[in-house]
Parts: sequence; C-alpha cells; structure tokens
Amino acid sequence: MREKKPISFEDVIEINNYLEALTKCKKGVGFKLSVQLYDAHAIHIIAETVERLRNGEVPDLKDVPKIILYERGKRRVITPIRIEDRMTQKVICDNALLPSVENRLIYDNSASRKNMGVDLARERLMHHILEEVRTYGPDSVYVLKFDFKGYFDNIPHEQCFRVLDECIQDKRLREIIVWIILSYKIPEISR
Repeated sequence: MREKKPISFEDVIEINNYLEALTKCKKGVGFKLSVQLYDAHAIHIIAETVERLRNGEVPDLKDVPKIILYERGKRRVITPIRIEDRMTQKVICDNALLPSVENRLIYDNSASRKNMGVDLARERLMHHILEEVRTYGPDSVYVLKFDFKGYFDNIPHEQCFRVLDECIQDKRLREIIVWIILSYKIPEISR
C-alpha cells in the first residue's frame, strides 16, 4: 500500500483550486453585484491572491457591514463574508482541511462533505429520533432546536490548533489556517 503524500501549500494554493472554488462559491449568490464583479475579474484577482499567499502575505480582511434580520421573532445580526475572503477559505477547506480531518469526523457530521448534504443530515436525525422513540416511547422524546451566537468566534481554538498540528504538516498551510481562524475574533477584539 502506498503511503499518502502529505498535503502541501503549493498543492492547495493553486489557481485551478480557486477556479473550482469559484463555481461553488457563486452557487446561490451569483445574482449579487459583488459576486458578478469578482467573477468578471476572477482570473486576475485569483492570480494576485495566489501570488500574494505564495509570497507570505495574508489577505486583508474586508470590513463587512453587519446585516440585521428578524427571524421567528428574534433579532439576528449577520456578518456576511465577502467573496474574496470566502474563496481562500473554500480552497483551504476543500483541498487541505477536509482531506486531512475527514477520517476523524463522525458519520453523522454531514457539513461540507461530498455526498453528505442536508438530505443525509435529515435522514440521520430521523434515524436517531425513531431509535429513541422505539427505546423510550413516543412521550419521552424531545427535540431542542437552538443556534449558537458567535459559535465559531467562541469555540475553544486551542483544540482546533492541536488537531491542526496533528493533521497538517505544512507550516505555511497551518499558518494561513490559523490566520483565518483568528480572523473571526478580530471584529470582536476591536469592539
């Protein structure tokens, strides 16, 4: 059996990976002016981004205005991510993080995994609910639905970094991933 080649910065931060990510990142938001403008100049922007990253520069995070929504009677503040920032995150997630940590994920985690989308998540939820009903009866099963405010901002990042150190050997790749993780704290720190 051949040993798996470690994922390298050069293999991940590569123009073809960005072009593939562009197709995915446009899905459902292609009507937005910012996405259309990015798409119109994609080759130039992607080439610049790849060059800057290869030269050790981290991309500037764009200051994004918050959007206030009211869902189910509750006020919700959303900080959307710009297409420029989303592209590098998508490239790294698809080509470095997911391949490196996938064998550590539980089967029921269908987030961002190929052929494991919302339908599978619903199917697994129903499986677990029915199993609980069979075991404990229909009157003893409850479903609690909630949303963590600032979940990614507040998870224990040290644990993420430990797993990252174990899974990603390439130092430059680890550094850019850490930068992305810590970038979610930047707006919180400035407040």
